[in-house]
Amino acid sequence: MVRARRDKPSVFKRVLLWLCRLVGYRDLFAVVLSFLMLWFLPASGLCVPAGATFSCDSAFGSFLAGITLNVVLLSAFTGLPVLLAIPGALMTVIDFGGWLNRRRERKSADS
Repeated sequence: MVRARRDKPSVFKRVLLWLCRLVGYRDLFAVVLSFLMLWFLPASGLCVPAGATFSCDSAFGSFLAGITLNVVLLSAFTGLPVLLAIPGALMTVIDFGGWLNRRRERKSADS
C-alpha cells in the first residue's frame, strides 16, 4: 500500500502555530491560575474575603489578590483572557492527540 506524501507545512504556518501556542498556553495558564487563586488566597490564610474583594494582611497577599481579581474581572466582563485562552486549550488537545498517536505508533512498531 502506498502512503500519501505529507508535505511539510510552510514556514509561515509553522510560525503562526508557534505564536498561537505561545499566546494560548500563556493565557490559559493565567486564567486557570487566577481562578485557582480565588480559592487559594482564603484557604491559605493570606487574605480574607471582604465582599467583592479581599482584605489582606501582607503586601504580597494584596499583590496576589490584585492580580487575581484583575484577571477574573477582566474575564467576566470582557471575556478577553478567556478568548485568548481558547487557542491554548485547542492546542493542548491537538498536542495531546499527537502525543497519543506517536505513542501508539511506537508500541505497534515494537510489537
